[in-house]
Amino acid sequence: MSNKKHEPVIEVEEVGSIPENEMPAGAKVIEMPAQQQPQGKTVKQTLIEDVNFLRGMSFTTDEVEKFGLIIAKVKQDLIGCILGIEAEEKRLAALKEEKNADTDAE
Repeated sequence: MSNKKHEPVIEVEEVGSIPENEMPAGAKVIEMPAQQQPQGKTVKQTLIEDVNFLRGMSFTTDEVEKFGLIIAKVKQDLIGCILGIEAEEKRLAALKEEKNADTDAE
């Protein structure tokens, strides 16, 4: 039996579209290609997708003045989470290698 810990998996739920009467003034509707059935994703995969999504967004000058700092902070927090997960993965891999080296030496 293995004691290997697995990263939690996030179940992605379908998100409906915004009704036309609730669309902000000047908003553009973008047709998205049909999506496959949502798959379970790791926390790290989800965070990376979120960071890439934020990097791909563009804003008007007024929007940047209103929301730019908030979005920048959220992006930095997401990147910090990814770096933290990667550091923990490296630490666990090093512990595993050390444990394997100890058992090989015996």
